[in-house]
Amino acid sequence: MAKEPPYRSIAIFKPTKILDFYSEQTERDWPKDKLERIQEKAKQLSLFQTVEEITEEFKVVQKLPYVFKYKFEDDQGKESNIIIEDWEAGALYLNCLRNANGDEGKALEKVREKYWNDFLRKDLYLFLGTRKSDHHLALNPFSIVGVFYPPVDNQGKLF
Repeated sequence: MAKEPPYRSIAIFKPTKILDFYSEQTERDWPKDKLERIQEKAKQLSLFQTVEEITEEFKVVQKLPYVFKYKFEDDQGKESNIIIEDWEAGALYLNCLRNANGDEGKALEKVREKYWNDFLRKDLYLFLGTRKSDHHLALNPFSIVGVFYPPVDNQGKLF
């Protein structure tokens, strides 16, 4: 039996150069078949949960109408565009949307300000993750599942 090559499912990556941060519009509503599957699961009562607990567990969250991506170069000069699936990006967008009284353009500007202007002043690392099912579908099956940005300390302390 042939041995499958080892696949990594998580990695920490430091881009050599960030080229862009951008958003793309996507579907505004959840797919109907996905919602129906969730509703069917919610109908299967648990012996250990109340109806209220089940209802809360299967509450449908607001779908983001945008996806966010970084475009960057690695140390070999190869460019990549990778989607950011970190829940913090979505939460930031929704908070900015609420603070902008529903103005999507202003909310997107604020998200870009954070991910482009603010994070790039820091020493940015990306947490990359993947699902095993994606390994054979694309050359790069990874998505950004988190960002890490320790403060830049240009002058170390002696004491």
